[in-house]
Amino acid sequence: MKSRTVVLGLLAVAVLFVGTVVQAQAARSRQVAVALVDTLTQPGLRAEILRFSDQNRPDVILLRRDAATAEDLVAAIASYRASVARTPSRPGIIGRIAITSASVNATATRELRAAAAVMLAKVRRAPLARVGNYGQGRWSTFEVRVDG
Repeated sequence: MKSRTVVLGLLAVAVLFVGTVVQAQAARSRQVAVALVDTLTQPGLRAEILRFSDQNRPDVILLRRDAATAEDLVAAIASYRASVARTPSRPGIIGRIAITSASVNATATRELRAAAAVMLAKVRRAPLARVGNYGQGRWSTFEVRVDG
């Protein structure tokens, strides 16, 4: 009987540990929609990031459909990560970040560059759909690491 109690106790600890690990992994990544749209809110932008206060709504990276490159997406992801680091919980705000150059991606890893190329290819293959107030476009949702 005592060994059964010990086993059940160890099982409970294991379940708590797994739950903690899952929560920690979730905190290191976020669901982000990447969308290709006809126009952004200002001429000359390479990308825009929309962060929402509703934790159930994915944040969005917008890229111009006619000019999007993997480097634009790398710059947007780098800016997104910096934004999450500065304001992780974003209570009560809806943030918009404009990306005007790729200079922030100078230190991007080879893995991030490769992942961005794959993500952009997937978005380009997505069916045409309405993208909020931006009209017709293509989009897909991805898990984006926010801890580097």
